[in-house]
Parts: sequence; structure tokens; C-alpha cells
Amino acid sequence: MGSIQSSPEPVLPPQPPQLIQVREVKEVEELDSIVTAVVQKYSERARIGKKKYGTTLDRDDLNVVDWVNHTQEELMDATLYLEKLKQTLIVKKLDNTSLHRVHL
Repeated sequence: MGSIQSSPEPVLPPQPPQLIQVREVKEVEELDSIVTAVVQKYSERARIGKKKYGTTLDRDDLNVVDWVNHTQEELMDATLYLEKLKQTLIVKKLDNTSLHRVHL
């Protein structure tokens, strides 16, 4: 008897994730205020980015090297911001200025 071989399933390109369901956001809010704040900031950042650049991260006009370059540029900016904060803290310490908790 011969065996019947089935052809492999076609590989489909990844689909963009669905929007977060309201129920899932409510669950996050109930669990962790920090995560909720970060999720809200990401949402706002995404809205600003779409308005400013007219596209989202679902875009397909960039290749892997382009995405790596964007990431490097963002991380370089982040290190500059950290250095600025560090120098500000050092100056405040040298000035004997006490640091107070800041509410954002």
C-alpha cells in the first residue's frame, strides 16, 4: 500500500495584531497602575506618530536595516537624555539641593 503525502501548509505573512479589547485594558487597570500609565502613554505616542508621520508601525516600506537604524537613533537619543538627567542630578547634589519626588 502506498502512503498519501499531504502538501505542507502554506506559510502566511504575519497579520497585524488586533486592537486591544476594552476588557483587556480594564483587566490591566485593575492589576497595575504603572502598566496602565505606560499603556496610555504608548497609545498617545501612537496617535501623535500617526498624525505627524501619516503612518503606523504596520508600514511595510522599510527593510530590516532601516528598522535597526531607527532603533539605533532612538537609543542614541535616549542615552543623551540620560546623560542630561545625570548631570542635572550631579549639579543639584553639588549645590546641596535636596531632590523632591516629582509627580508627572
